Amino acid sequence: MTKKIKQTIGSWISVGSISVAEIMAEVGFDWLCIDIEHTSIDYSKVQELIIAIQSKGIKAYVRVGGNDEIIIKRVLDSGANGVIVPLVKDENDALHAVNNSLYPPIGTRGVNSLSRAQGYGFNFDNYVKQVNKKTEVILQ
Repeated sequence: MTKKIKQTIGSWISVGSISVAEIMAEVGFDWLCIDIEHTSIDYSKVQELIIAIQSKGIKAYVRVGGNDEIIIKRVLDSGANGVIVPLVKDENDALHAVNNSLYPPIGTRGVNSLSRAQGYGFNFDNYVKQVNKKTEVILQ
């Protein structure tokens, strides 16, 4: 059986302006990616940009600065729909990125806090049941 592939169109955000994120989200993209690998956007600004993008019904991805458990966990806890992990060179790098992004039994991501992604604890049970199906891990 052939699976139909849907083409999506998105763009990159490299400035930490909520206004720019909202304007770009209004344009009609399917997704927007906040780049923290090559920009000075910090974690508190990442969460604000994610909220601005998602408030318009657009998926928000974050290209992290590396295949690092702490960085990946922080942006996913901020509510990103997924991460783009750069510099993945082999199968071990790919497995490391997936493990850092998904909860057991698929990955090894730990629940350290009740952040925005977990509904600050109000939606925790539903979040844990659904998150592995919804979190997208894109390897570069």
